[in-house]
Amino acid sequence: MPRRKKITMLIKELYPNFVENLKQNPLLADYDMETLQLIVLKKQSPRIMDVDKAITSLERYIAINGKNIEVINGEQVIVKKDLVKMLDISRPTLDKWIENGFIQKRYSPTLKIEAYQANEVLEQLKKHRNG
Repeated sequence: MPRRKKITMLIKELYPNFVENLKQNPLLADYDMETLQLIVLKKQSPRIMDVDKAITSLERYIAINGKNIEVINGEQVIVKKDLVKMLDISRPTLDKWIENGFIQKRYSPTLKIEAYQANEVLEQLKKHRNG
């Protein structure tokens, strides 16, 4: 991911009185208040870098191992550990995708755990790719 654009401004140019007040503080006597800066980073909207790779990995997993996905009371039970393998991504990446809303958290009332369904995740990723 490219670095975010940043703007740096000297505080003394923005708030000269503020800098003068800081100079009066004995705790800051050994510091150069003329170099005090304000740094602002540009916002970045979250995105998935290789959504096509994740979709391909999940589709391949479903095609090859779809019969082996555990089904309890008529619903697929895929925990995060298994979803990471299916998508061929790391656990922190999956957590970020869930946090950013690319993949919706799903709670299985039957099992009382966080469980996902492969087809739902696939549709959510395709929706993100198109939208």
